[in-house]
Amino acid sequence: MATKTAKKTAKKAAKKIAKAAAKKSVKKTAAKAAPKGELLTAAKIAQKLGVKPAEVKKAIVAAGLTPDVKRGACAYYKPATVKKIQKALK
Repeated sequence: MATKTAKKTAKKAAKKIAKAAAKKSVKKTAAKAAPKGELLTAAKIAQKLGVKPAEVKKAIVAAGLTPDVKRGACAYYKPATVKKIQKALK
């Protein structure tokens, strides 16, 4: 029979392994979604289009667009989505 401490330790280890595996799969999914060079943040899109980042963010919300890839708190958009954002700005 395992002691309470041994059970807790095993449970923590299992959680740690599951968390690491989940992180790894998210990174792989995000990486497969599009090559890093094609993905742009709202700030990079604003820089590319010559407008303020706040205007781009408002256009994204107004158009009801969702990020193509999310990594943590950062949202990345593919070139096709950038075209939609550009249309929303006009």
